[in-house]
Amino acid sequence: MNNTGFSESLYKPYINHIKETVSATNLSGAWEIYRPKLNAETILAPRYCSEILESEQVADFTELETLLQELENFKNKLKEIKIEGVTYEFAINQIDIIEKAIRNYPIAGGRAIKKAFKDGFADINDKAEDLEKKQATTETKEITGFWKKLQKAGDIIVKTDRFANATISILTKGENIIDTATKYLSN
Repeated sequence: MNNTGFSESLYKPYINHIKETVSATNLSGAWEIYRPKLNAETILAPRYCSEILESEQVADFTELETLLQELENFKNKLKEIKIEGVTYEFAINQIDIIEKAIRNYPIAGGRAIKKAFKDGFADINDKAEDLEKKQATTETKEITGFWKKLQKAGDIIVKTDRFANATISILTKGENIIDTATKYLSN
């Protein structure tokens, strides 16, 4: 609501009243317990807030489910082939980050996908020196494809996210990690 320009005095007291009335300890209580404490204007305030706030952009859930299955298959493939320690660790970490985002998406929404790109970017940054010494493998190139699929499924959610764009750029173009990180974080 802070970004809407509406005065906090229009909604904050009502939201606070709801927080005081409904708590984790009495959440399972019957409506009759709450009704006397929540008058019409208290109920109206969150309804107005929900109308004023923009709806969150939605990711393509079918694409996310498909990607989750592809990641599981790829993880099984990695167990069967032999690749070096740093490359294997990098691939598994990247897969885990993407899987976690997909699993958390129904609960956290677009934040889960944005967090994945931040975490993926940080992981790339942490392993940059070790990975620069290794040749790109078919497996590490597949990781790029998974990130692109997550970006496509998240479409509007990640289009303007700096970390998403940086992560895809680094993986796709193979740019120097330090230069790219500095460029994207200084914007």
